[in-house]
Amino acid sequence: MGETNIRQSLAKLQEHLQKTSPNDEEGRAIVNALNENIELLLSQPDPLRASNVQGLGDRLATAIHHFEATHPNLMNLLNRVALMLSDGGL
Repeated sequence: MGETNIRQSLAKLQEHLQKTSPNDEEGRAIVNALNENIELLLSQPDPLRASNVQGLGDRLATAIHHFEATHPNLMNLLNRVALMLSDGGL
């Protein structure tokens, strides 16, 4: 998995997250945490270093579970990023 691909996927996910308006407090907290995490990753010279993505997989899984019924497009992006990280061994 190339750094360019993961950066593009993270940027696309962040763009979609910023347009997402969850109706519940838990959903808003999930979106805010993911946005902050993605912003941090995109600011790093090596976003794929294990210490940079630590915990991201768990947050993505939580978001997938929370939004699977209400935000299918967001769920597709979350799944894609989670799969890319998994394929990269992270």
